Amino acid sequence: MSKITTEIRKDHKKWKCNGNVDNKPCGKIHEMGVVYCECGNRRQTNDEALAADESTIGQMYKLEEDMTEHWEYTSPEPL
Repeated sequence: MSKITTEIRKDHKKWKCNGNVDNKPCGKIHEMGVVYCECGNRRQTNDEALAADESTIGQMYKLEEDMTEHWEYTSPEPL
């Protein structure tokens, strides 16, 4: 069962940019402290939430006008 939240989970360490670059997804991976990708896109809806080992644990569900990020986690949170 997925969970949508504005709180970043402890295991959410990286994100994968799915921004459009030359009609293809960018695919670059960044630490969570980095908001803008090298391709110029800001972290946005449908970018992937990654664990430290770069496994996918969810995706950004929504980005509000005030830049509040809503993440949908599709894997269980580690204990």
